[in-house]
Amino acid sequence: MTRRTRVYIAGPYTQGGMDTNVYNALRMWHVLWEAGYSPFCPHLSLLLHLHQTRPYADWLDYDMDWLACCDAMLRLEGESSGADKEAAAMARMSRSVYTNVADLFRERPATIEVEP
Repeated sequence: MTRRTRVYIAGPYTQGGMDTNVYNALRMWHVLWEAGYSPFCPHLSLLLHLHQTRPYADWLDYDMDWLACCDAMLRLEGESSGADKEAAAMARMSRSVYTNVADLFRERPATIEVEP
């Protein structure tokens, strides 16, 4: 049985303009989906945060929980202490962190074999 490779999108959120950062992450979600991957975009939590404000630490905890479910990470450009922490966590789990989508496409297949 196959499933899509799960890719965590890590990148700036508040540093350098939240609207641009969220736009870039969402755009990358669509690029990855169209290429056959299953992307996880933590930037979508913006809607949850607008509904009910939560402390920054809660969002980091939430993101770290989802990292464990992902096969790889795509680290978007830009300064972000949160994304840096997420990338370090992926490295500790011996999972690949890519800094450009071309390397991800070349080195990680869009689907993987899993046991039923």
